[in-house]
Amino acid sequence: REHLGIWTDSADLPVIDPARWAELALEEQPDLEPSRWVTFDLAPDRRAARVLGFGKATDGRLVVSVLDSIDDPLGIDGELYAQRVLGLVINFDPDLIGFDRLTGAHVEQVLAGQGWKARLRPLTGAKFSNGLASLDAAVRLGTLAHDGHVDLEDDLGRAVGKPFGDGGLIFSRKSVSSGSIAGAVALAGGVFLATDELTL
Repeated sequence: REHLGIWTDSADLPVIDPARWAELALEEQPDLEPSRWVTFDLAPDRRAARVLGFGKATDGRLVVSVLDSIDDPLGIDGELYAQRVLGLVINFDPDLIGFDRLTGAHVEQVLAGQGWKARLRPLTGAKFSNGLASLDAAVRLGTLAHDGHVDLEDDLGRAVGKPFGDGGLIFSRKSVSSGSIAGAVALAGGVFLATDELTL
């Protein structure tokens, strides 16, 4: 585009470069340190939901995997989804569980009622913005690796940014017309937990 003089509005471009993201897909699972955490995101229209698992490889890389992915054009049942997340949390046994406090309140109540309250971390806009900045840096530097799941790749390919705070960005849900960005939101939240609360 630059050589041909064809310019586009950068606001229409995904924050995370798809080609660079693809380069970071794992060929084999690395050895991981004991700490691990989970983030989940339910899209506001309830048509998509993602659950991501995170860990730190012994070589220092942040490792991301998709634990669950749902797309339902008719809408996801909130109670069934909460039970589904609960089952995943029980199996994964994370140190922390992050989520968007605006869309994850019911799941939070279910998890808290089952003894997970101390590990729950509701996330707000500022934390997602910080997480996105750290995610962008990790992708550029190659300090993050992932399982290559196509749904997360697709979500990131649709995830554009909007200004937040003093020069920061946050993933924009309102600008998406082609599908969900639930995986992208969960990813930014998980990277925030890695760089802030877990101090990895």
